[in-house]
Amino acid sequence: MNWILVDEAELNDADEVWLSGVRAEHIRSVLHLCVGDRVRMVCVNGPRGEGTIMEWQEEMVRVACVWGAVPLRPTLHLLLAMPRPKVLRRLWAQIAALGVNHVYLLGANRVERYYFDSHVLQRDMYEPLLREGLAQSGGSWMPDVKIYPRFDSFFKEEFQAVFSDHLKWVADPREKATFMDQLSAIKIKKEWVLAVGPEGGWSTAELDTFMEQGFLSVGLGSRILRSDTATISLLGMARSIVESTRLF
Repeated sequence: MNWILVDEAELNDADEVWLSGVRAEHIRSVLHLCVGDRVRMVCVNGPRGEGTIMEWQEEMVRVACVWGAVPLRPTLHLLLAMPRPKVLRRLWAQIAALGVNHVYLLGANRVERYYFDSHVLQRDMYEPLLREGLAQSGGSWMPDVKIYPRFDSFFKEEFQAVFSDHLKWVADPREKATFMDQLSAIKIKKEWVLAVGPEGGWSTAELDTFMEQGFLSVGLGSRILRSDTATISLLGMARSIVESTRLF
């Protein structure tokens, strides 16, 4: 927890907040802050800033906040074939930390249907993990999560309206060309959408659908990685490149 994350509704008119629980314990036991000390703050879907410790009352701490600018909304979007629930649970915080705007969880040929029955898709389960990622990275924008158990439904109901003008990439384990091997395409200053498939990759029919929609194929070189490792690797590389073109 590198930043203390708060919601706007927690702040009073003087931009003060009373913190308890995990956040107060982190300030006391990990950061070892006393009255008058300062701490980095971030407001969900709002600005970053700095807080001053004003007082402690037993297990609660009052923090006065001074806010700066609101970070730009991320311009990186993820289409993710629904992973095994225990894998997705590990991914949530990292997805938020890496600055993803929208997360679409899709059914696919190699995705077991029962994955979509998991409690890990319930908002009260995944939102605390997304918040953990924001507190780690200092990002303020909460990723928007949508779920499409049917692969075709996403393209019929959502894709054209949202992503038609984006720079689109589909991960393919057979593809050896990385983002850096395709610099001519990367120089196009657009928002990015990245599609990462299940273990074993997208099916031939699914890849054909992506190609028909203007996706470029991208890989991670010669090594074959698990889908969760590939997801984080690709997101990290994409974010680094997008940041260098000042899209974030």
